[in-house]
Amino acid sequence: MTMKIWMRNKSKTTKMMMVVMNI
Repeated sequence: MTMKIWMRNKSKTTKMMMVVMNI
């Protein structure tokens, strides 16, 4: 659930996390 907070806090960081999740 921390990812949701990151999404609201940092959009750029979320993009990086999304890429990692995709892999």
